[in-house]
Amino acid sequence: MKQTSQYSHLEIGMNCTKEFQIAYKNRYTWEETFKGYKGKCSYKSLNTFEEGTFCLDSDCKPNISHIKDQSISKSIGSQLFEVSIHRIRRSFDEVHNKNTFIVGSFDQTGMEVIVEGKCKGDSYSLKNNVITMVRRNIHGKLVEIFNLKTYDTGSGYLSTLYTSQYFCCESYKALTPKSLFHDTFSSLYQGGPWVLTTRKIEVLDQEKDELQFQIFNFYDISQLD
Repeated sequence: MKQTSQYSHLEIGMNCTKEFQIAYKNRYTWEETFKGYKGKCSYKSLNTFEEGTFCLDSDCKPNISHIKDQSISKSIGSQLFEVSIHRIRRSFDEVHNKNTFIVGSFDQTGMEVIVEGKCKGDSYSLKNNVITMVRRNIHGKLVEIFNLKTYDTGSGYLSTLYTSQYFCCESYKALTPKSLFHDTFSSLYQGGPWVLTTRKIEVLDQEKDELQFQIFNFYDISQLD
């Protein structure tokens, strides 16, 4: 597929570290002075509803209270951690100083970026200064994420709709069903940090041919002093 005009100056095999760095810096991250936040939370699935409280500190360590089911408590904490860890501001050099980035193919997802160096084997896609695809080897499994929709905060973008799925690194056989994530965010105050308020996860159970879902809500939120 012919490359988009934004990357028309690049060809397969060329170095695109500069372009990837721009997209990396375009992600929304919290100010370094942000100490975290707290509030109420709830969990809902087809047959379950629970309500409790949460606190997330500046190290992205969630503390969930008043949830009787420990598996649900752990799941709520996992969602908070997974979202917040991407809000931590780390410089491009700090994360990627041992990597180089090479142009791969071009398709509807955008420009493929192949990683060489420390994270050799990983790859991304870029489109309009947004990372639209992530493919990484994590603990011997290949995770593939497609970023389908974003929200521009004015200080960087947030992913609001994306898919995630794990594969075998060698055979590329699917190890998990594909999950669809719907995320909504709000700022704690005018011009303040943006935090997750709702996450809905949908997974198609192919054996039962039914769509399973989980909904996580975070509300009555306030910033930690």
